[in-house]
Amino acid sequence: MIPWLWVSAACALEILGDYLLKLWADGGSLRHGAWGSIFYGLGGIAWGFFLRYHPLQRAIIIFAAANVLLAIALGHFAFGERLGARGSLAALLALVALVLADL
Repeated sequence: MIPWLWVSAACALEILGDYLLKLWADGGSLRHGAWGSIFYGLGGIAWGFFLRYHPLQRAIIIFAAANVLLAIALGHFAFGERLGARGSLAALLALVALVLADL
């Protein structure tokens, strides 16, 4: 159970970082960029703890696929970005990767 808490924390921190960095990139204050970078760094630390429990080749698939799904959802719901065929295909492939990584 502990490894999944680490990867969940890593994904949540990095998605929060993505959100703040996107706000900054869209003309927000430097504070958004600074906090976004801090959350990215904290996510990296949590990712390191997750690596204690899984080989890199499996861990990266889980982490990357989860982040793809979360980033697609964040872009769509928080920023009104259109999903489209490419985004839908990316989400589907990320789900397939998660299933395969868990075998």
